[in-house]
Amino acid sequence: MEKIVLLFITLLLIVGFLPNGTLAQNYTQWQLPEGAKARLGKGKINDVKFSLDGDLLAVATDIGVWLYDVHTGVEIALLNKQPKDVRTVTFSPDGKTLATGGWSREGAIQLWDIAAATQISTMGKDVVGSIGVLAFSEDGKVLAGIGLDYGLRFYTWDVDTGLEVSHFKGQQNHINYGVLAVSPNHRFAASAGGNKIFLWDTETQTLKHTIEADSASNLAFSPDSKTLVSGSMTIQLWDVETGTQMVRLDGHTDRVDALTFSPDGKTLASAARQEPMMALWDINNIGSKTVLLVEGNLGTDALAFALAFSPDGKTLVSGHSGGRIYASDIATREQFPIFTRHPSSITALAFSPDGKILVTGSGDGSIRLLYANTYRPIRDALIGHANPISELTFSPDRDTLFSGGADGTILVWDLGNVIHKE
Repeated sequence: MEKIVLLFITLLLIVGFLPNGTLAQNYTQWQLPEGAKARLGKGKINDVKFSLDGDLLAVATDIGVWLYDVHTGVEIALLNKQPKDVRTVTFSPDGKTLATGGWSREGAIQLWDIAAATQISTMGKDVVGSIGVLAFSEDGKVLAGIGLDYGLRFYTWDVDTGLEVSHFKGQQNHINYGVLAVSPNHRFAASAGGNKIFLWDTETQTLKHTIEADSASNLAFSPDSKTLVSGSMTIQLWDVETGTQMVRLDGHTDRVDALTFSPDGKTLASAARQEPMMALWDINNIGSKTVLLVEGNLGTDALAFALAFSPDGKTLVSGHSGGRIYASDIATREQFPIFTRHPSSITALAFSPDGKILVTGSGDGSIRLLYANTYRPIRDALIGHANPISELTFSPDRDTLFSGGADGTILVWDLGNVIHKE
């Protein structure tokens, strides 16, 4: 059987960081802040996806799916034949088809012709509950879905015939639906519930391992998909092939709320929101830890809320309470502050795809753009959100920035205008 691409919502999905039940602004162009070119979505926003070429954006809501032109912010179409709210969307590899998933007696999955904005077919009539995640295989011939309402359920469908290819059940009870991860090679899916981690092989459609672990608040795979890391009061690294613990990392005194691997997989960064420290762990010398922030130096303003590696993996940037931001050189472990004039906690960080721009978001709703090589401001703050920034995402060509607010608002910023205006 072909390898099925199963992708969970990541940092590219702004909505993954928005609270349940939030509502987007109902007007895309009305009273936009300076530099913004659109507000996205009408209704409750559930998912946001780029097309692979970066030209289109699909916004899944409780009234349908809105398609937008990324470059102009113009609303192209509303796809709304789904009776219930659409929870997830995904583009086919050739960019011609959009798959939408949710709940419907007529079928949980709809396929849409993007150019004509018309429905092609309906699939998934036998789905139990609703579909929360969708992804196409690399050749676009198979669509994979994951249902989350009644435990994990994995489905695959033949795109041409609409027939179900496979269906198998995951753990039915005690699943923490917010603690889910898929390996970068798309072979494995991990979920957590109670004091167990469930590791699934999506290719053979079997439960590979049931791992006895500390209650996990975070799961992440290494870039080579060979290691799974879980975070709770401690950090545990697991061998994906054998399901055995490789090492247990102690050092945090509170629940670990942030875990991220460097792009080369050699460094693991961890932070606990309610303690003033951040740690870098050398994966090649497993168990070796460098504490970057300690209470004695920075006090309560050191609480870390956001982490971001630069695309080349050489720098880790951390955002903290009190508006503090620090850049850490991974090779030398040297650290220095970045002065952004944010008056409140840093709640979101992102590098542009080319690594030249660092964008920061704050609890006061402001956004700042910095040159990544000097960390000097590019321009004055972007003001438009009335609530804390929950996520920041660049378009693939770096020309557009999408910002998500804690109230559910998504703003689209034309960086070509805001960067070069001054």
